[in-house]
Amino acid sequence: ARISGTVAADALSRRTARGALRFGMPSGVLTVDADVVQSASTWDARSGSFYRTARRLFDGRVWVPSADSD
Repeated sequence: ARISGTVAADALSRRTARGALRFGMPSGVLTVDADVVQSASTWDARSGSFYRTARRLFDGRVWVPSADSD
């Protein structure tokens, strides 16, 4: 998605194209990023990264024990 002229790059908004990309999946969110540079007639990848959890770690709930349950 970082290489201009590709289907992925054309599908992204300008704001989205600046940061890491996040893909929602049934098992969680996959975050990917890349740093690419065009030199002459080729593209060079400087770095790439992704982060994915194997399962959902949080669901937005907090359990607070009562004061008498030491």
